[in-house]
Amino acid sequence: MQPSKGGVVLLDFPFSDSKGKKVRPALVLVVRLLEITVAFISSQAHRAEADDLLFSPAAHSGFSKPSFLRVSKVATLDYGQIHYNLGRFTVNEMRSIDETMRRVYQL
Repeated sequence: MQPSKGGVVLLDFPFSDSKGKKVRPALVLVVRLLEITVAFISSQAHRAEADDLLFSPAAHSGFSKPSFLRVSKVATLDYGQIHYNLGRFTVNEMRSIDETMRRVYQL
């Protein structure tokens, strides 16, 4: 299945220092011919930042526990980094995400 905006995928997300990567869920933001741009998702509440969005566990997203979308932590990656699709955010959830990203990135 081709990833699309709003999809939640499991992939190899790079560490900020570029010295490694870890398999993480991520939100698909942009889909290009050979690459996708994604935002980091974590269930680690102690690492949440002010602009992170909290989402409850839900079958449609694939989350089994409360998870934070880190809108300020994005990466553009090759499709080969995707392990599989977990689910997708609803239209209303994506509206909230889009609004938060416009505010965070001052768009």
